[in-house]
Amino acid sequence: MSGLAGIGRDEHALPAAEEAVTIYLDGQPVAVLGRWGGGFRVRDLTVNRDTGLQTTGSNGKPVRLVAATIVDGRPIAITTNDDWRDPPMKVWDVATAQQIGRLSMGTVGALAATTINGHPIAVAASHSTVAVWSLTTFDRISPDIEFPDSVTAVAATPQGHIIVCFDRDIAVLTATRSS
Repeated sequence: MSGLAGIGRDEHALPAAEEAVTIYLDGQPVAVLGRWGGGFRVRDLTVNRDTGLQTTGSNGKPVRLVAATIVDGRPIAITTNDDWRDPPMKVWDVATAQQIGRLSMGTVGALAATTINGHPIAVAASHSTVAVWSLTTFDRISPDIEFPDSVTAVAATPQGHIIVCFDRDIAVLTATRSS
């Protein structure tokens, strides 16, 4: 008999989520899972079980993008959805599932977060514009960076590189500290 063994429902598979990101919470690896009804929930990856930490969406719209980094030793998540009536990006303390800030931008199509030289940042793109925020003050810390076509993905590294994918191109920007 031919075929593949073991094909079927995996009892250890993660439940469906709109978007997910991994980070450490109290020394344990967790997944921050965007919820279809809005908000997020936290899943312990060592035992593959929900921790009970979760938020509810204020508008019932699915979380489209999630990014995470560490701020003052605490895991922080940034989420966004498609509802123009809701702030484009919400900043959450993952340990308490409480919203701690907002970041303003138009419809967000790409999102990333990291910590560069001890400074946690969020990078987001709306259409062909990329911007960077401080995750300690929630202020924009860069001018808008315009690209010749729609930005489809962003990434940020602890070494200070911001990677932007647009059209069929990739740009690598280097963050500098202004005086």
